[in-house]
Amino acid sequence: MVTCAEKANIPVQIEADPRPTGTDARSIQVAREGVPTGLVGIPLRYMHTPSEVIDLDDLEAVVQLLVAF
Repeated sequence: MVTCAEKANIPVQIEADPRPTGTDARSIQVAREGVPTGLVGIPLRYMHTPSEVIDLDDLEAVVQLLVAF
């Protein structure tokens, strides 16, 4: 994913976190002998509230990254 982002000139931030993420990513990663897994998150404020806020530029960058990948 990082290589795709670099080739497409898409800004990314890398964060390694050994804790559970609230997604299935960690469960998939540690299944069997290990499954390569990447979690793409969109920075936001006030998650799971009626006033959740994101930057539309971040959303567009995620779309571009997923298309490039």
